[in-house]
Amino acid sequence: MMCGRHSSIRNPLSAVLVLVLATGGWWVTAGDGDARAADDSARAVAICCAWGNKLADGVLTYSVTGGDPTVLSILRGAVEAWDDALPDLTMTEVTKKADISIVFGPGAADGGESPGGSGARGLTTTYLNGRRLVLRVEIGIDGGPAPVNAGAMDQIAKHEVGHALGLGHANWEGDLMSPLVNPAPAPIPACDVNAVIQANSWRMVDHARRPKPASATSTSC
Repeated sequence: MMCGRHSSIRNPLSAVLVLVLATGGWWVTAGDGDARAADDSARAVAICCAWGNKLADGVLTYSVTGGDPTVLSILRGAVEAWDDALPDLTMTEVTKKADISIVFGPGAADGGESPGGSGARGLTTTYLNGRRLVLRVEIGIDGGPAPVNAGAMDQIAKHEVGHALGLGHANWEGDLMSPLVNPAPAPIPACDVNAVIQANSWRMVDHARRPKPASATSTSC
């Protein structure tokens, strides 16, 4: 089952490039062999882009809105998990004009395909300038009531925040950034963390002041 789509749209009225990444469901591993790529050396996580000037101080702001307090707590936890995994990034919650805005509710992820068995899906829209540097990100997450859906919501939220931080999809089943998300809560994989660092290496590796586009299109795992 394919759960998601990729598209890029250039706005003819501006130089902003809009990248849309959607996730529409989850998968469950039947056994270790089912999640293993045929050639482990070919495993990779795609890199979409790097953050621009907003990341110069090492801080990105985010906002979380929606009508279910339990889900909002899960979404904040997903952001905090990425924050904890990235020493050179601080993610700070604000109430408006956030670098990354996260909205939960019916229709928030309408750009995705039909929901999977979990009834949960996500949609990330990334706004880029002409140098493919991120200007801001909007995340929409739609799903059934918590806490029944807690595992799926947690993993889909982490997946979408991964997109917001510069990642595309993994090319094998079982990774957090796989197009199909495993609903079982799990830590963010080290390879995905490294991919974010590589995507934003101008700040997280070189500690430079001037933003630079990502120098690679993927990170090997």
